[in-house]
Amino acid sequence: MKFHLILAALVAFPIACQAADLQSREQPPAYIDASMQPAFDTEVQRRRDIEQFLAPIKSAQDLQAHLANRLGRGSPLDALSPHARERFLAGLSFNARGLTGYRYDDVEAELSVSQAFELLGLFGVQDTLRILHLRQTTDRDAQLLGLYVNGGEHVAADHYNYRCASRASCEFSRNFICMTGCAAYIE
Repeated sequence: MKFHLILAALVAFPIACQAADLQSREQPPAYIDASMQPAFDTEVQRRRDIEQFLAPIKSAQDLQAHLANRLGRGSPLDALSPHARERFLAGLSFNARGLTGYRYDDVEAELSVSQAFELLGLFGVQDTLRILHLRQTTDRDAQLLGLYVNGGEHVAADHYNYRCASRASCEFSRNFICMTGCAAYIE
């Protein structure tokens, strides 16, 4: 009888270990606990600061120069239809730090992930890809989604369906994103 119990244990133990290993692989990714959140937020904000620093358009004046020199000549804005581009441009708001908000509905309706990444990169806000519903058509789209969406990194002060109305004041407005930079004054 003892022999059968030992034999059963020897057979069952590896199966139980394998099942436990499979279960652990199916667990969702670990979340950052509250004690780590300030450092995480700082790193995410630092990345956005770098992206905004490198962005070619930081003001309404930069935008006008870009439109005069690049529109129709390979600008990421060319990917939008004329009416969508007009609405997108009219929905942009800036302050001394850069873009504080934009209208996203035409971006979602007309652009792929890669096209939206290039467009938002003009303003240094490509990390807002994580909150948009964009079509994925290429491997590059999948890679960008993995970087910005699946990583879960985001700036907590970005508000979907809100518009930067005044200094540090986002108000409800469908189809807009009010961003961290709204905390400074609006031009």
